[in-house]
Amino acid sequence: MRQIRLTEEEKQQLALLHKTSTNSVVRDRSFCLLLSDKGNSMKAVSQTVNIHWRTVSRLFDAWEQVKTGD
Repeated sequence: MRQIRLTEEEKQQLALLHKTSTNSVVRDRSFCLLLSDKGNSMKAVSQTVNIHWRTVSRLFDAWEQVKTGD
């Protein structure tokens, strides 16, 4: 099971984006990352947000790429 671990600062920033962004894609992506950090599987995240699990996987790939600086 693949999960994303967030720092407290990242959690706060993503929660703020999820609550205040006018862009629905930004809200969904923020919510996916927050759900994963809470221990939800990619399948559960995709079902909650109503997007394909492969989309969640690509989001996680992109997040990890930015975090590692590759």
